[in-house]
Amino acid sequence: MEAPPEATAILVAAGAGQRMGGVPKAFIPLLGRPLIAYSLLALEQAPAIGAIVLVLPAEALARGRALVHELGLTKVAALCAGGATRRDSVRAGLQASPPSRWTLVHDGARPCLTADLIARGLEAVQSTGAAVAAVPLA
Repeated sequence: MEAPPEATAILVAAGAGQRMGGVPKAFIPLLGRPLIAYSLLALEQAPAIGAIVLVLPAEALARGRALVHELGLTKVAALCAGGATRRDSVRAGLQASPPSRWTLVHDGARPCLTADLIARGLEAVQSTGAAVAAVPLA
C-alpha cells in the first residue's frame, strides 16, 4: 500500500463566471492557455504536492478532464463539482481528497502560483500548524 502524499492541493475553480458573461473564469484564455492551466502546472511541478483535486462547475468537468489529459498531469487524483458558495466548493474538494498530512487550498482564478510560494507556504504550515501564503502587493 502506498503512503499518503505529504500534501494534497485543492484547486477551487467552480465559479459561475457571472461577471465574465457566463464563461467559467477557469477556462478564459491567458497567453494561449486556459487560466487554470497555470496553477495546475505549478502544483504538478511542486515536489511536496502528492495529489491535486480540481473543483469545477458541474458543467465544466468534462472540459477539466480533457485539460488534465492534454497537459499530461499525473497528480490529479480527483475532479469534482463545486457547490453554491466557495465554502461549499472547498468542502466538496476536501471530501474528494485522498488522505494526506497537509491540505493546500488555492483559488483557481489566481494563476501566478509558483513552486517557491507553495514550498514557503508548506514550510510555514509545518512550523505553525496553519498558514496563508501571500505575496506583497506592489
